[in-house]
Amino acid sequence: MSRDGWRVERVQVLLRLDGPVPLCTERWTVVAERDGVDRIPWPVRSELAGEHDVRVASGALLTGTDWSPMKRREFSLRFPRPLVAGESHEFSLEIRIPRIHPVRPLHIFRAPRHCSEIDLVVRFDVDRLPCSVGRVGSEFDGDDSGPVTVNPVGEVEMSFRNALPDRDCGIRWAPDTRSHLERRTG
Repeated sequence: MSRDGWRVERVQVLLRLDGPVPLCTERWTVVAERDGVDRIPWPVRSELAGEHDVRVASGALLTGTDWSPMKRREFSLRFPRPLVAGESHEFSLEIRIPRIHPVRPLHIFRAPRHCSEIDLVVRFDVDRLPCSVGRVGSEFDGDDSGPVTVNPVGEVEMSFRNALPDRDCGIRWAPDTRSHLERRTG
């Protein structure tokens, strides 16, 4: 049991790179390990703090922020009601990256504690597909499948099992630097 009475069961991450601004939606499923869990901290890496627009889409209320000992900015998420031991709760967060920040060809997810399951989907603009895609963090679950393919609708899907706290898992890609016309004509 964790000292604060909750664990992460599953996180589903959808990173959309096909719109006017990058949008990342995270859907978390947490499980209470004791009665009365009504809020949890949600950390943001210090290098991202203040640069991203973080909003709760559903299932919680974003309250104050604090700095953790690991140099992370922690938001507190309050649930609609206290959970009982064994009860799960889902909430969703939306993180927008302002246009003034260039999008790095990398998306890393770090769970703040052990996470049983992380599912990641990255949706690229079908007119600007990357020339290569790779997995980051495959050492966590033994999946070292090599290059990753983009499906016909511009999406890459991958899963990580039993992700360890504060360890990277995610995706990296090499952008296609050819012009729009060059991509169309091959």
